[in-house]
Amino acid sequence: MEVFRTHYAHGTTAHVLAGRAVTGAQAIVFGQITRPLLVPSGAEEHLAEPSMGQAAGLSEHTAREMITGQLDMGLVNCRDPYASPYTSGGKACHVAPAMCTLCRNAVIFTSQLPRLVLLAEHIEVMRRRLPPASWQAVWGRQAAALDELFEELSRWAGGPQGPRLAERARIVLACAEELPTVRVAEKLGVTADTARKWRSRFVARRLEGLTDMPRPGRRKTELVLSEEERAQLTRWARRAGTRSPRA
Repeated sequence: MEVFRTHYAHGTTAHVLAGRAVTGAQAIVFGQITRPLLVPSGAEEHLAEPSMGQAAGLSEHTAREMITGQLDMGLVNCRDPYASPYTSGGKACHVAPAMCTLCRNAVIFTSQLPRLVLLAEHIEVMRRRLPPASWQAVWGRQAAALDELFEELSRWAGGPQGPRLAERARIVLACAEELPTVRVAEKLGVTADTARKWRSRFVARRLEGLTDMPRPGRRKTELVLSEEERAQLTRWARRAGTRSPRA
């Protein structure tokens, strides 16, 4: 069997060499595809504590640098920019920040979620502009990683999934833009009572108020969204699917 120009090998030998090459390539790929660490909002400030840092696989020094923003790479935090799976020889990582969503060194704080939502929206814009094959080659892996991350956040938040939750999130986001309730209802194709209901529920219970569990009402107050809440609501609102009966 010719394995290279003018060079020959026994068929069994060629199969063994090919198997080693494939196995080696898989090891490299699998070593790079390790999920980023998502840190709950209540745990961020405690990362430097020995027990918390150990659970997250971070040294006290690294955790303190993350808390103070020294390891913020513009999109997420990085455990060690000089131990990147994309570079070798202890060189600083040179890839675009969007690749951080695929890196085992990434550590994501919930305060960084608005950036990830903006990235997800940009990826969707590029989906409409690029041929499918080109989009998949450039953005497919990042889109899948973000979907997985947002699904994990949804599990943390609890509550309904799918169209009904998306509709409630859109209502709150529209109300946060200071649109009149009637205008919000017209814009989203819901009744004014439905818009008022979910606005009030959010004011009273924040994200938990959008679940199907009965919640006590409260007096209508000013609707102000935190960055974390806006990021989560935006993600829910972006969910596609058939619309369910009005809540």
